[in-house]
Amino acid sequence: MNPISWWMQRDIRERQIISVAVLIISILVLYLTFEPIWIENKRMREALPQLRTDLSWMQKHTGDMRSLLNETDTIDTTMLKAVSLSSIQTIINNMTLQKNLGELGPDANQSIRVVFNEIAFPDLMNFTYHLYNNLDVKVINADITHIGNQDGMVQALLILGM
Repeated sequence: MNPISWWMQRDIRERQIISVAVLIISILVLYLTFEPIWIENKRMREALPQLRTDLSWMQKHTGDMRSLLNETDTIDTTMLKAVSLSSIQTIINNMTLQKNLGELGPDANQSIRVVFNEIAFPDLMNFTYHLYNNLDVKVINADITHIGNQDGMVQALLILGM
């Protein structure tokens, strides 16, 4: 049956009810389509100030990271010598960083895994400087994350080797 002839066979009241139903369904479909976009847009606008703060903090400390990378050469992890856990623990104790320490233990390839839950970025740089100068221990890999509301505080996962 032809849709136009079907439509014309309906009386006025039926056509009005069908038209209103189609209009309501169309509005509902449009709303359900665009509502997630509006929510995500709002979430991103709310997160933008914190992201800008994080970016400026990272840009401000890029020089510190570059100087640290320049001090430590690229390391072939297959040729690592054993690193002493006790000597690293001694440096942590001497620098009074025990309260910041989350984890200290062996990792793969005779390396050591050090996790700081919350540490000031300059203290972290000072720690890596002491490791390099006193023990010839280098940072093989680092995952450093800025803690949102705390200026200069980071979470750090360091993989250390010789």
